[in-house]
Amino acid sequence: MHTQMHGGAGLKEPGQCTFGALAEVVRVLEAEPETDRTKVDLSGLCEHFVDMDRLLIGSIVTETSLLDGLRVSVTGDAETLASLRRMVPAHAGQ
Repeated sequence: MHTQMHGGAGLKEPGQCTFGALAEVVRVLEAEPETDRTKVDLSGLCEHFVDMDRLLIGSIVTETSLLDGLRVSVTGDAETLASLRRMVPAHAGQ
């Protein structure tokens, strides 16, 4: 089994971190029996994780130092730009 090592110790995040994050979400949902399962969108969450990976792997980032801070420009191929358009509004507050 992927989640066990010597002595049977379980891993907290088995495999790729995206898989681990999805597994954690599923564990939380299973622990909350009153969760309205009709409002859970695991497919949408997976698509969000794909966007996150695409941004980390496909983005071309240019940083410019300013007197009062930093300007960051991000670009990439068409798929990366589409991910940027979805991710920036979703995470702007963070």
